[in-house]
Amino acid sequence: MTVPLHLIIVAAGSSRRFGQGDKLLVDLSGAPVFVHALRRLIPAVTGRCVIAVPAGRIREFENAALPFTRDLDIIWCEGGTTRSRSVRNAMAALGEADGIVAVHDAARPLADAALLKKLYEAALPCAGSLPGKAVTDTLWKSEDGVLISRVEREGVFAVETPQLFHIAEWKKAVAEFPEADFTDDASLLRHAGMQVAMVINPEPNIKLTIPADLAVLREII
Repeated sequence: MTVPLHLIIVAAGSSRRFGQGDKLLVDLSGAPVFVHALRRLIPAVTGRCVIAVPAGRIREFENAALPFTRDLDIIWCEGGTTRSRSVRNAMAALGEADGIVAVHDAARPLADAALLKKLYEAALPCAGSLPGKAVTDTLWKSEDGVLISRVEREGVFAVETPQLFHIAEWKKAVAEFPEADFTDDASLLRHAGMQVAMVINPEPNIKLTIPADLAVLREII
């Protein structure tokens, strides 16, 4: 990889929907969930690694990760009240790094280095890239529990992380829309008129949201 590839793990969420403490610290086959997200991706990373965690909890996460990350040079930072702010804090922690950054949700412990390498290649000629899966279910809009209209699913994808972007392009987008607060990085780039590549990911990339997801993940890992 001639263009450096950095990694940001976003682990600053509230876990409200999980309802059983911080889901990212839950044991999954012998290691915390967020450690799986990190260790599976790190073989493809050629630059720096930043983990953004909830305010005031850096030491807690650092101690939880230590038995599994003694060989890694990790930059820890506090996240923000929104995902967008957490990413901005992590980007600030990267300092003057250049190249491409992969931003990954710590609650997705199945994404691996092979996927990251595909995304890296797809991001090189444009502003960024992301993985996704074509929607196969029938889609409807509803209002107050009543069906309103059917949504055509052709060309519709469920997107995942890691999402990649060129640091220089991300900085341009942030400078143009400094108050923007999007739920993912691709939305910011597209809002700025930049091209983002889609990489079809046929492999499972489950996001741990509710306890039932944890049972599925334990069957896989």
